Amino acid sequence: MNKKLAIEGITALLILLFLYTALSKLLNLHAFRGQLMLQPFPAGWDTLLLWALPLTELLVCVLLFFQRTRLQGLYLATLLMLVFTLYVALVLTRAFGYIPCSCGGVLERMDWETHLVFNIVFLALAITATILHKRSERQEPAVRAAAGLSNGKEGSGKE
Repeated sequence: MNKKLAIEGITALLILLFLYTALSKLLNLHAFRGQLMLQPFPAGWDTLLLWALPLTELLVCVLLFFQRTRLQGLYLATLLMLVFTLYVALVLTRAFGYIPCSCGGVLERMDWETHLVFNIVFLALAITATILHKRSERQEPAVRAAAGLSNGKEGSGKE
């Protein structure tokens, strides 16, 4: 499979996931606040997370959308998926003493085990796209040099 195609496909999936989750939170802010209040977070975190989570998810979408910031978006997407996956794993081990409510939207219909698998798959996809992107960045200068192109001045007649 073509690396560029794999990166683009995974990036599109991540954008869809984070856009969906951010919008479902923002469009139903009251319900999202209620869900946050049921989570085992320290006092006051629900207010911070009410805005920080959906805005960070939207930031991931913007970073992923543009080629110039895609790698930063992949790093942030990977970090978020890692945190979300660890949280679900802690819930399943009953580390909090109880199982809090789940996420909103379609993801709300998943049980915690399914949610863990879903998160692991998206975490693996984000890691894969990050690695492929980094490899393609390293290969780009070598490919350009092999083609006789350098420093973006090709075709200017000033070589």
